[in-house]
Amino acid sequence: MRNTAIQLCILFFSVIVWGQETSLDKKVQSLKTKISISQKGEKLKLLDSLAVLTQLSTDYNFESTTLETIHLAIALDSLELASDHLQALLYYKNNIEGIPQDGIALYKEYKPKLKNFKSKLWDAELHIELADSYYFSGIIDSAFIYYEKAKTYAIQEKDEPFLAYVQLCMGSAYSSIGGFSEASQSLKEAYLTFLKEKDTFALVHTKYLLSTIYSKNDFLEEAADERKEGIRLASLVNDTGKLSSFYSDAAKDNRKKGLERERIANLKKAILFAKKSEFKTNLKIEKMSKLAIAYAQNDSVIKAQEIITTIKQHPEELNKSNRVYYLTALQHLAYAKGNIDEAAQRGEEVLQLNKSKESFEQIKKSELFLSEVYEQIGNKNKALEHFKSYTQIKDSIAGVQKTASLAYYQTLYETEKRDQEIKSQKTDITLLEQKSKVRNQWFIIAGILATLMFVIFYLRNRYKQKIEKRIAVEQLRTKISADLHDDVGSLLTGLSMQSEILGKNAPENIKTKLDRVSELSRSAMLQMRDAVWVMDARKDNWQSLVDRINEFASEHLGAKELKYKLNQLNPSREEEIAGGTRQHLYLIVKEAIANILKHSNADAVEIDMKKSKHEIALSIKDNGTVKIQGTAGLGVSNMQQRIEELNGTIDINTNDGYQVFIKIPA
Repeated sequence: MRNTAIQLCILFFSVIVWGQETSLDKKVQSLKTKISISQKGEKLKLLDSLAVLTQLSTDYNFESTTLETIHLAIALDSLELASDHLQALLYYKNNIEGIPQDGIALYKEYKPKLKNFKSKLWDAELHIELADSYYFSGIIDSAFIYYEKAKTYAIQEKDEPFLAYVQLCMGSAYSSIGGFSEASQSLKEAYLTFLKEKDTFALVHTKYLLSTIYSKNDFLEEAADERKEGIRLASLVNDTGKLSSFYSDAAKDNRKKGLERERIANLKKAILFAKKSEFKTNLKIEKMSKLAIAYAQNDSVIKAQEIITTIKQHPEELNKSNRVYYLTALQHLAYAKGNIDEAAQRGEEVLQLNKSKESFEQIKKSELFLSEVYEQIGNKNKALEHFKSYTQIKDSIAGVQKTASLAYYQTLYETEKRDQEIKSQKTDITLLEQKSKVRNQWFIIAGILATLMFVIFYLRNRYKQKIEKRIAVEQLRTKISADLHDDVGSLLTGLSMQSEILGKNAPENIKTKLDRVSELSRSAMLQMRDAVWVMDARKDNWQSLVDRINEFASEHLGAKELKYKLNQLNPSREEEIAGGTRQHLYLIVKEAIANILKHSNADAVEIDMKKSKHEIALSIKDNGTVKIQGTAGLGVSNMQQRIEELNGTIDINTNDGYQVFIKIPA
């Protein structure tokens, strides 16, 4: 249907229209002349052409042309055509003008007049645009209601391409509310359909959304892979708008990695493509503002000011959609110049704009910026107020739902707050001491004693806070490990059992896949057991390490009928051991046993563990001969990496059996 092309291929449409030599202005003027002397059906056809011709530009009064087309189409009972143009107008409000609330009002005004379509897809396509209007307005619940209605109609009509488009929209919406797995699944299902349909524009958009949600959840390598493929596809169809967005997002990830030079280079590429895009006004202002911010944050104030000056020379390009980026650039430039009061004023403007858009990620950044600015101004109350809002939003975005986790983060916040208050008090005392130098010796002595008492109190309080924080972290680790064991463990067990049951009576080709699922489930359970053991703070002792090694050795060496002996010369089993050290030692023993089973013909293995005041020593030896001499294939690199993290040494000998000797600081 034509309206699907309007939504998914709107950027490509201009290539078809502009294949002729006649300029856009002449085409528009020619159509307007014909419209003025036409009637009814002929006039409707001409209005239709004019609306389609001008839908990517804000220079030709697209809205009034489209409304005139809708009114005439309804009057002539051409409801499908009226629906097409209502969709286009909602798209224009959502994506070109950035006023989605107007789109909602237009839908409520005209939809009652558009009824009894031949296919439910006409309703479904309108629902998609309305859902986008709610989505861009921040009314997410209503957006999902209409996405689900559109999805239901697409399934009923058995229209796979349109269903994929609905999944694309829902994937974007899920991502905005933190539904990472739902977004990823929805987008990947849509991608397979677009791949089958060879719809390159839709594939580009899908890759963009996937890279965005991976980046948002700090899977930066996965985001880079999706972005690389998206750039390749976008280059094939010259989708300059998406190319600009891809490079802008790459710059955002560069910022996370601390790669400022690459960040600036990618933003420059983003601006180049933005200038070539049909949406150049919004994209250009957005990308130029981000480049100005990057320069300001990297001590290039002059370059940042040059960009701001360029934007100021074209005030007509600033609108409701891109103004927030420009104001954000102004706040960072003021901060870089040292104009702290101006930075605070700009920061408050940006915060209010982000709140009106309910952009929580941007609100979080604004709150943190204002906290730092007010701290420099000396307004500690305002600084703490914004810092508290920042931490609350940060916790919410991170999805910290469980009571134990919330308690931990609250404790962390209160600790940081108290630290700031104590720091302030200490500064005040220092100032008073400086002023009291002109006073007599007794006052100086009294001041020194007061300071000592305060320091003692401070250190004692800090030590207590560290203990409380440590206990909170250990409780959190234990809680998470228990939840993983109970919840994820039962799910994996159920998945393994179901796969085995289904595989018994399944065809051979399906049975192989189900067996693989069952095998992966069991493997995942074993890996999860290790993860749970490592995370559980109750296991941070030598007894737990020894028991774990015994369990692994018994299971694997015993199965091969190899005798083994574990000698724990020191320390006592109840003595504590750091969680990281415990994990590395256990994994080294696992690696060594695996190499013995794979490369040695031994029938006995001996493990010695010894701890002195300053050193931990571990040795694993067998009584066989190694079938493959040297270190190739013996997992040396893995063990060496772990030993390096522990600042220790490792010696591996394969001349007289397989022998591993390890020493690390205690």
